[in-house]
Amino acid sequence: MVYRLINSSAILLFVMLFLSGCAMSGLDAQTRQYVAIYQLGEPFKDATDAQAVKIINTTSNSEQITLGGIIGLWDQRPALLDAALSKGFQPNQPIPNRLFISYPQSDFTKPSPLSAAYALMPLPPIGSTIDNRAQITPAMLVRDMTSFERLVTAGADYNPTTLNIALKMATIYGESPQLAEHLLAMGGNLQADLNTDIPPLIISLASQGKPQMMQWLLAQGTDPNSRFSTPAHRRYYNLAGGPPFYSYLLDATPLYFLPTYTPDDSSRQRAIEMAKVLIDAGANVNTTATFSYSIQNDQPIAGWTPLHTYHMHLNQTYGNPELVNFLIAKGANPQALTSTAQTPAQVTGLMERTQQQIVALDDQRRRQQEQQTAQAKQQEQNDSGNVFGKVIAITGLTAVGAAASNTGVDSSSVVDIVGGGIADIMTDGRAGGIQQAQQRQQTQANTATQNNTAPSLKPVANFQTETYRVSCPSGVSNDIPLRYKTQQCRTAMIDFATAYSCNDYQRFEQVHAACDQACGSVNCLQE
Repeated sequence: MVYRLINSSAILLFVMLFLSGCAMSGLDAQTRQYVAIYQLGEPFKDATDAQAVKIINTTSNSEQITLGGIIGLWDQRPALLDAALSKGFQPNQPIPNRLFISYPQSDFTKPSPLSAAYALMPLPPIGSTIDNRAQITPAMLVRDMTSFERLVTAGADYNPTTLNIALKMATIYGESPQLAEHLLAMGGNLQADLNTDIPPLIISLASQGKPQMMQWLLAQGTDPNSRFSTPAHRRYYNLAGGPPFYSYLLDATPLYFLPTYTPDDSSRQRAIEMAKVLIDAGANVNTTATFSYSIQNDQPIAGWTPLHTYHMHLNQTYGNPELVNFLIAKGANPQALTSTAQTPAQVTGLMERTQQQIVALDDQRRRQQEQQTAQAKQQEQNDSGNVFGKVIAITGLTAVGAAASNTGVDSSSVVDIVGGGIADIMTDGRAGGIQQAQQRQQTQANTATQNNTAPSLKPVANFQTETYRVSCPSGVSNDIPLRYKTQQCRTAMIDFATAYSCNDYQRFEQVHAACDQACGSVNCLQE
């Protein structure tokens, strides 16, 4: 159903990458860290007690010793627990949650120390990476009387908090009620509120425990129709860089939390037996809750029954058609309608359809990011090209100004024209610099004519001079003074001046070559 655990599928992916022989160099840093943590438990996998004890006794790695003690407790293997205790395994020392990932697990239909940790303590923050919090002590992780007695002998402190957590652990994950009854007799409280972020004991037991332990808990007076709602801050996830994903249940009873991952006969039968215990104790098979499993926009569905929950998974190989049939046989209504007017059969595949939406939205987001990146890169290249072209144009305009000075034009006029040209180049003609410079020169020329002081070009032997107007596609016009000996050089100078005045930087190399050939200089300065 809606799992409270951390994203175990992600952890399994990292594990499978390692098992498949994927090169560590090809993995990102976080994946490599997960694989390294998992690898710590590899020597214990399929090891006999004697082999595992040897690993514990010979290793100098304190975390591997701790892991050996965890395996001894969880798998109820006293020899491993004794070896770990003799090497410094401390009953009251909190265990980093990341070490539970190292537990060598091959059957993922069964609970593990990691699932136990998150049934007893608050989940890590959504989106967190490696969980290094240390919350659960070995004294809390005990599942059977034999291990409990060994821990007490080693100094385990069962204060009220530890006692209540151990009682919850023994109830959810115990093989029989023996340890739970002992802890209850010691003063443990089945109703203890360990944390508001933790589901009630009966909810965790329905999803992970054994039917005989459910019978024992119900016999203690627990209500089979007690209600649970996903905490508000756990109802949605902000997918990395994408839209929010909503996944929660409101006012759901234990009957909604039976195992949904049931790939084999054993796991399917356990779910049916758990349902039978609850229904026989009075659980309402047609109770309703509110369910949401949606992307981008929250779309809560009211009128959601337990039958809707288990029908939703029937299209998967791990679905449980026997459980669906059992619920119908016990009175579940196959025609019950949700607020979206859907029967249980009609919600089959809802989870997969939502996941396909997530993939599609993620693909769309990725494509948009790629497009934005490409556009930004292109703009950067364009901006770089424009700046380069303008710089080259300014250089060329300065060269034209130098040529003008050689024709005898007054130096202050040349500075005015070149300065105006630079302003026009840098503003794509908006500054009107050339036009203003020409107007100033015209005013000065009129004044000089009235006073009979008009400037004249210096006569230079074998050179011809003239003023040529360059008109650019942008609308900018520049009057460029020319000085040349040959018509071929004049043509090259005009082309050179046009290219630079109009900032046609794609032709700069071409006009320089023409100037060099016609005038003997790449800037058309003929000597």
